[in-house]
Amino acid sequence: MSTGVRGGGRARALTATVAAAAALAGCGTTPEFRPLAADRTVPVELAASHYDVRMDDRDVGHVKVWSVGPPPREAQLPADRKRLIQIGVRIRNDAEVPMRLDLRATDLEIHTDEDRIFVVDTPALVNGLVDVGPGRLERVELLYALPAGVRLEQVRGYELVWALEVGGERMTRATMFRRAEDDRGYYYYPYGYPYGAPYLGAWGTYPWGLGFGAGYRYGYWW
Repeated sequence: MSTGVRGGGRARALTATVAAAAALAGCGTTPEFRPLAADRTVPVELAASHYDVRMDDRDVGHVKVWSVGPPPREAQLPADRKRLIQIGVRIRNDAEVPMRLDLRATDLEIHTDEDRIFVVDTPALVNGLVDVGPGRLERVELLYALPAGVRLEQVRGYELVWALEVGGERMTRATMFRRAEDDRGYYYYPYGYPYGAPYLGAWGTYPWGLGFGAGYRYGYWW
């Protein structure tokens, strides 16, 4: 896919019960966001999530995903910058087969302070290449339009669910971003939940977990 591909930017609303505390953004300011898994000592503009690409038990590449929220002011945009969320993806291909960021299987899930969830399944603009040949490194910027009636100041976080094709295999990941001022008071700790037990997910408390999960939770340290 080449630079400047435009899409429809369709969004569908989902319903969810979310029990996570969120601070309101200050009036007149543009909220900044950072990856939830990024090192909190790294400045917002440099924070990113990193993923190794493995095939046949070998490291064959690397993916870096970052976002601070709206695109730069000087960018040529399809809409007002405060109506857009920009996410950068850098793909390094060390394999002998091509890689491709599959936009058909890539969605942006937006979470608001009103406990609403929207899924935007098509970017409004794609800048860069999604096809990465062997031995190549490519960068692509995905711009997603906010759903009608949602302001950037209402967004407490978003999650990019993305898929990378590697030869005949597929790697699927989810990268979560949270409003930067909300992230300062979080701590992380291991967790697991058995069959049928309540559990706390990244965006709030969900009533029942089917099976057993393990990972990291977070909470306020004050």
